[in-house]
Amino acid sequence: MLENIALLNGMTQSMEWLSSRQRVISQNIANANTPGYHARDLEPANFSKTLGNLTGKQSLVSGNEKISLATTSTDHMDKKLSPGKKDNGIKSREVYEITPDSNGVELEEQIIKASETAMQYQMVTNLYSKTMGLMKLAVTSK
Repeated sequence: MLENIALLNGMTQSMEWLSSRQRVISQNIANANTPGYHARDLEPANFSKTLGNLTGKQSLVSGNEKISLATTSTDHMDKKLSPGKKDNGIKSREVYEITPDSNGVELEEQIIKASETAMQYQMVTNLYSKTMGLMKLAVTSK
C-alpha cells in the first residue's frame, strides 16, 4: 500500500541516493593517502526526472505547457518572481591541492560534503516521519 504513494517513493529514493553518496565520500576519505587516487562524487539527483518518473510523465515541460503552482490566495506567493538562472550542466571542479603522489583528495572538502549529506539525510528522514504521522492521524483520527 505505501509503495503506491509517490511522495514516500520520492523520499525513499532520496535517502538511497544520499546513502550512496555518503558511501562514496567515505571511500574518498579512506583513500586520502592512496597514490594517484582522485576524489569521486555521485551525479546530483535530478528532481525533474524523479518527479517525471513518479507522476508517469516523461517531461515536466512539453511544448508550451508548463506546470504551475496553484495558490489559494494572492498573498501566498509573488507570481512575478523569476525562477533564477538555470544551470543544467555538471561543472568540473578544479582541484587546488595535488600531493606529490598525484592524490587529489581534499579532506576538508570531503568532510564538508559528508556533513551536508548527513544533514540532508536527517531532513528527509524527519520529513518521512512527519508524513507517516500525518497519514496515521488521517487513518485513525487520533
